[in-house]
Amino acid sequence: MHDTVNLVSWIIIASGVAALVVLLFVTAPYGKFSRGSFGILIDGKIAWFVFEGISFFYFGWIVSQLKISWTYEHQIAVFLWMGHYFNRSIIYTLRAPKMAPCSISVICSAMAFNIANCFVNANQIQWQTQHILFVPGCILFVIGFLVNLQSDNHLFELRRNRKSNEYFVPTKGLFQYVSCAHYFGEIIEWLGWAILTNSLPGFSFWFFTSCNLIPRALQQHKWYLEKFKDHYPRDRRAVIPFII
Repeated sequence: MHDTVNLVSWIIIASGVAALVVLLFVTAPYGKFSRGSFGILIDGKIAWFVFEGISFFYFGWIVSQLKISWTYEHQIAVFLWMGHYFNRSIIYTLRAPKMAPCSISVICSAMAFNIANCFVNANQIQWQTQHILFVPGCILFVIGFLVNLQSDNHLFELRRNRKSNEYFVPTKGLFQYVSCAHYFGEIIEWLGWAILTNSLPGFSFWFFTSCNLIPRALQQHKWYLEKFKDHYPRDRRAVIPFII
């Protein structure tokens, strides 16, 4: 099992490299960039629950089958993962005022990734050991989660106040420094996961997340600059404050 988990983790890392190269030139067709040329469009909330729900239910099922002596490291790691995906798959879906339709190709690719990612990260829980960076990793995970949550709240607020396809410039929290504060929170969160698990599966998830979200953030940043022109803060970065 350990060899299989490592092999799939390396495949995820290789997929991250491929995604980075492709997404630097092709805009992923979801959210404000959603379009029907990549397959049938599905209601955004249904699509989101389906592919994000895998990471809650499938992960939970795998860890429930593990035959291990549950230490506090095991319990905290599972709690953090399940808490994140309970929010992302259920709470987020219910709270979102509106979600853009999602193409079937995006849904299928997201489901495939989440199945593989859950397989490696759930199984690595059984090899979780005590190490000096466990607590710092947990703290970083929680910080990323809170940044992500606060950013989502602000975006929800803007969506509730808009008319039709009208857009507003996000200004609260880390949106003062980056165009995609929610992506920054996600990247920080899974960096924390990689550190607290001290594992190849944890690293592969953070690496793939970064390869996926950084190009997306650059595209969104460009979109904001083109749409709002001189009304958009020129000193704001795309995703990492003061850097990118």
